Amino acid sequence: MDVLRQKEDFKTNNWSGGTTTELYIHPAQSVFKNLDFDFRLSIATVETATSTFTSLPGVSRKLLLLEGSLHLNHLGHHETDLKPLEWDTFSGDWQTLSKGKVTDFNLMLTGKNTGDFEIIKTVEKKEISIALKADIICFYVKEGGLKVKNQVLNKDTLLVHHVDTENTVLSINPNTTLIIVRIHLQPKA
Repeated sequence: MDVLRQKEDFKTNNWSGGTTTELYIHPAQSVFKNLDFDFRLSIATVETATSTFTSLPGVSRKLLLLEGSLHLNHLGHHETDLKPLEWDTFSGDWQTLSKGKVTDFNLMLTGKNTGDFEIIKTVEKKEISIALKADIICFYVKEGGLKVKNQVLNKDTLLVHHVDTENTVLSINPNTTLIIVRIHLQPKA
């Protein structure tokens, strides 16, 4: 089953340093604050020059920078500088400090669930076949548009696809930035 979400379907809330917009949470009845989800996709704005990330024990995080420049310091682990469309992976229970007013795309995973990003940028119209190789694959259009699985996706649109084939063809418009998220779900203990 596919789930198509557009900007007006997303839920936005304030946090101490900006806003967070939940794009999708799985399973659907999960509540972020309860940390009872398998995975969650969101976009956050950081509107303060420095911030401290909320501690999220048991959550694996991938943060992909969309706009701005960001310095992350995972105290006792590593530091990194991110430019747009670069990402970092870290544990939600690490003490993490950030510098930079930015917009970022977040993947949060619990348990032994895993996920990864792929970025596709086009200058001209392009048709490509991609391997799905995941339990769930999500397509988020940052800029531009595309057609996938008979669905037309425009800017700020998310398609969540429960994989039923090995490959699919993407017909991508010119000047498109596409974020592909592959999710591998593991049985709960």
